[in-house]
Amino acid sequence: VISDSKGRAVQMVGTVQDITERKRAEEEVVLLKTLTLSISESKDLHDALIVTLEKVCSATSWVYGEAWIPDPEGKCLVRDHAFFSRVDTLEKFSELSGRFTFSFGVGLPGRAWSIKKPVWVKDVTLDPNYLRAPIAREAGLKAGVAFPVFSDEEIVAVLVFYMFEAHEKSERFVSFVSSVLVQLGEVIKRKCVEESLRESEERLRAILDNTTAVVYIKDIQGRYTFIN
Repeated sequence: VISDSKGRAVQMVGTVQDITERKRAEEEVVLLKTLTLSISESKDLHDALIVTLEKVCSATSWVYGEAWIPDPEGKCLVRDHAFFSRVDTLEKFSELSGRFTFSFGVGLPGRAWSIKKPVWVKDVTLDPNYLRAPIAREAGLKAGVAFPVFSDEEIVAVLVFYMFEAHEKSERFVSFVSSVLVQLGEVIKRKCVEESLRESEERLRAILDNTTAVVYIKDIQGRYTFIN
């Protein structure tokens, strides 16, 4: 508390900042829970990526988000989905970005894919390794950050976010999104197991439905539990 010459309080320092930080932390916890629930209800990786991009961008100052996934041969990253605020320049940036692919170490997505860690660039328009600098400059984008998404040891996607201002690295934001992506990776792993099980069951069903032999299962009391 700062007082004047008569001892009257004229200013408070620290308390307001503490409340703001606490409120922000509480909001992040709520957002993390909401994201985790939404991701777990997604039917596949594509839907989970859409949910993550939309909710992170809607709740933060990052105006544009995009998801990149390895192509079938694992040689480059291709764009899976993009989400952005209602700004005309961002629509054009998204359209042109969809024509790009990124190999290991190339561009913001490729660098995160290569080093397997988040990559933060204060101003992508000044980064010599950023291939989309001209269209990013036209769109008004500055700071960019890329996050690899893991399922076990495998990178299954790279998420990239942008804002209109040049910005130094925010450890808080990196930590928050990394926590979200851990949950995303766990859900993806579970979805892959479920998909493999479903495919296995479908193959078994196809075999049983087309064989000429009678196949059945009985329990210990002699009751039929399955017959083709």
